[in-house]
Amino acid sequence: MTPRNTKDDSISAGGKAAAGADNASASSAEWVDADSIERLIEDTSLDLLPRMVGIFIDELGEQVETIETASAESDIALLERESHVMKSSAAIFGLLRVRESAERLNIACRSDEPENALPLVPVLVGEITLSIVALRERAGLTDNGAD
Repeated sequence: MTPRNTKDDSISAGGKAAAGADNASASSAEWVDADSIERLIEDTSLDLLPRMVGIFIDELGEQVETIETASAESDIALLERESHVMKSSAAIFGLLRVRESAERLNIACRSDEPENALPLVPVLVGEITLSIVALRERAGLTDNGAD
């Protein structure tokens, strides 16, 4: 399998999109920074990329659960910690929109009115959903459970 080197690759998010993102079609370049993926391949190997991405996606799912629980409980301190970690890990894997949304959430948590952070959580979760589709595609992972 060869990595995709063009930034014009398109994927269809189809039914995997979060609520509000109805059947969005997204250019993977919008969601996943190709240079970040190339850096991961250079730092490790192309063979390791699918495994690393799979582990990252699993951990991201756990972070989403934690963030949603923290939001439901208005636990701003936990939202701040988790969004900070998510911002950093999203940057490593080139999830541009997730990094930006996590950063906005983190800044809102540290603001004078941290309750304004709560409405940012569903936006972040929706962007994670679409980004995962694009990242799986870019890393050559399939949705058939054979990862």
